[in-house]
Amino acid sequence: MNIHRFAFIIGLIALLVCLCSCFHSPVEPNNVSENYSLFRQVWELYESDYPEFTLKGVDWKEAFYTYSIFAEEAVSYEDIVREAILPMLAELRDRHIFMYDPSGTRCFPQWSNPPINRNYDFPVLYSNYLLPAGFSGFTENVGFCDPELLPYFVIDSWGDSCNVERAREYVELCEGVPAIIIDVRMNSGGNSWIGRDLAGCFTSSTELAFFSRGRDGPGYDDVNYLPYYTFPNHSTFFEGEVYLLIGRECASATETFTLFLNCLENVTVIGDTTNGAAAFCYTVDLVGGWAIRAPGWSLRTVDKEPVESFGIPPDIYVEATKEDFAHGIDPVLEYAIDLVNSQSL
Repeated sequence: MNIHRFAFIIGLIALLVCLCSCFHSPVEPNNVSENYSLFRQVWELYESDYPEFTLKGVDWKEAFYTYSIFAEEAVSYEDIVREAILPMLAELRDRHIFMYDPSGTRCFPQWSNPPINRNYDFPVLYSNYLLPAGFSGFTENVGFCDPELLPYFVIDSWGDSCNVERAREYVELCEGVPAIIIDVRMNSGGNSWIGRDLAGCFTSSTELAFFSRGRDGPGYDDVNYLPYYTFPNHSTFFEGEVYLLIGRECASATETFTLFLNCLENVTVIGDTTNGAAAFCYTVDLVGGWAIRAPGWSLRTVDKEPVESFGIPPDIYVEATKEDFAHGIDPVLEYAIDLVNSQSL
């Protein structure tokens, strides 16, 4: 083979290898600011760990090139976060993603979201249904009614102040009652594990509840699935029917709670589809005193269907409109009350 032709072929192969390498691994642009490392650190964290690029339809490498242009021009960490990092993260439309600035203030990506249609109106719920049924009021995020009038309890947050033991004690008080209503329609999340023991009060057997989906390789679909179970709480077991009320405001830990209950045979989920923001997250410290919250594991149903972006549909959809609330009616709760009354016949 002609030595010049051989050298040409070798050079062409080297060029192709170089181009392929650049396509799969973004390179640093020239003349970047000293703050550019923050942008690169965030991009690499998500490149290696984020579990749902395929679901979101986001080309993360393309996002690097799009927003690195703005990162190059940044003159401060604040600029690079505002002009490059948060807009890049917004491409994922993931409600669990936010950053902390050095003072601890949360900084959220912004994107256009349709308004949430609530399927409850708290003044109507409180005045027309709960008070006449001897409502206890809220203490540590838990409230309940007289079980002889209405076997019902509500949890409005899974935050650290939530005392789920009060709910468990109420379940014990309802022993012998044929059905109970659990209302979490106004609960937007908190600690995902607070509700797990409570869910165990409604089963005598261990049941597969859902899977988490996390990355285990460099490819976006190199993932593994870890199972999570609802375990029986042996100190309390409610044998009757359970009606769980959910809606569009139910996100994060409330979706986890819904999954822990939804796998049980005696549970019927009523209302509207949940928010679709369910993940297990962790926080990473970054350069310059910044930090970021990252979803490392998304949640999948027992059939491995995604909860992120789609939510959990109810077993029974009940429409609730502003007109209903204007007339003092809570259609979702009324539907559940009719089911409770049918169990008492």
